[in-house]
Amino acid sequence: MFSSASAGAVDKSPFSYCKADVERLCAGIEPGGGRLLQCLKGHKEEMSVACAQGLMTLKGKA
Repeated sequence: MFSSASAGAVDKSPFSYCKADVERLCAGIEPGGGRLLQCLKGHKEEMSVACAQGLMTLKGKA
């Protein structure tokens, strides 16, 4: 009945929006050291709108 609560928990992490983009655009990149973020930045023209917005929220908090 409260399945939207678990979906809300996922929405709290900006990177949750980028999972599919990371798998599609950065499949060979190992996590850590900012490598995935750099890869996503290199593919900003190809990433999904949700991922781009999630990354913008991270940028705003930095």
